[in-house]
Amino acid sequence: MSTIILYLSSNLLHVYTIQIFFNMLLGNCIRKKQTEVLMFLGYFAVNSLGFIIFNNIFINLTTNIIPLFLISTQYNKSVGSKIFCTCSSCALGMFADLLIFSVFPHESVLIQNGAVQSVLLLIFVFVLKHFVKNRETFLKSNHIWFISAISLGTIVIGQLTIKDLNTKSLIVSVILLIINFLNFYMYDKDLKNLHMEHTLQLIKASNRAYRNQIKIMNESQKKIRFLKHDMKNHMHKVSNFILNNEYEKAEKYIHDMMKAITIDCEYVSTGNYDVDCQLNYKLSLAKEMNTDFSCDVSLPKKLAVSSFDMTTILGNLLDNSLNALTHTENKQLKISIKYLKGAIFIDVENTYCREYEDNKPRKEKDHGLGLLSVEHVLEKYHGIMKIKQTDTQFFVNVFMYNSLD
Repeated sequence: MSTIILYLSSNLLHVYTIQIFFNMLLGNCIRKKQTEVLMFLGYFAVNSLGFIIFNNIFINLTTNIIPLFLISTQYNKSVGSKIFCTCSSCALGMFADLLIFSVFPHESVLIQNGAVQSVLLLIFVFVLKHFVKNRETFLKSNHIWFISAISLGTIVIGQLTIKDLNTKSLIVSVILLIINFLNFYMYDKDLKNLHMEHTLQLIKASNRAYRNQIKIMNESQKKIRFLKHDMKNHMHKVSNFILNNEYEKAEKYIHDMMKAITIDCEYVSTGNYDVDCQLNYKLSLAKEMNTDFSCDVSLPKKLAVSSFDMTTILGNLLDNSLNALTHTENKQLKISIKYLKGAIFIDVENTYCREYEDNKPRKEKDHGLGLLSVEHVLEKYHGIMKIKQTDTQFFVNVFMYNSLD
């Protein structure tokens, strides 16, 4: 009985380690935290029962891989990333078993019941967590399948050598460790490259927005110069209308003057240059799509939020909306940005085609990084993002503090 209790305790530590590993590589689960915990407890129950009842290496492997892959489907990553995470977690666990059994073959009850292996695996995961940081990008499909195959290969090698625990097994286990760390190094290196690529794309988009804003400002100054040059004649004309009691004509003439200095592509003018750039540019794209939009913005001229971070948040939120509007006939977009007591509230609402979203190509889903990028930036400002959708409407609500403290 005590042996079973020791095994269950060791396996619980093992499951906790795997949860840390999944969160490290796959990010946050799309389910509530309580649901995520229940899923891993279910994995613990299935895996423990399989070991206690059958104690067969192939059944143990099955009760590890299948439940873990099912759990991985509850994370917002590509299939390749989920397979990689599942295989690599099993490969690390197998390496821990091989290493301990090779060095200390059946030396104690702690080793036989996996206690030492679970502690060793936890140490490995914390070491990896230090070097492999979760990012808001996906690997390219050919890369992720390649490194997933390497992880799967280490499991096969482990299965072939675990029956003969000797010096040879120790050498194999060390080789497996090196392979795994090289595997994670490749994973992290590719993520860094893609993160850089994503950042460059964001800078290019930001530059287009700034060029658009400069164009707006130049056009505005040009119209103001023309109006100023002819101001004496305009004032004389208005004065004559008033002297002759032609107030309606005077009002219409003033309205025409105001219309003459209105810039068609300037939809927002808050004084905050970064926000104005992004909104004016994105709304000009929305207008080209014949979108019915409204925009209500109230912000101070200066914000503690960095220019790059604000560009990331607004750019990705609006890109996400514009992409959804592209595939629906009923194009509606509502934007509200408010500043209240040191906090920024951003609400974006748009229509979308549910049928298209449910059936769009896997490639598009794998590269839908906008909302993940927003979440990544919000962590710096202790912010949160809530998403809600109906059959026709998509809502994103962002709350963040105007401070890095």
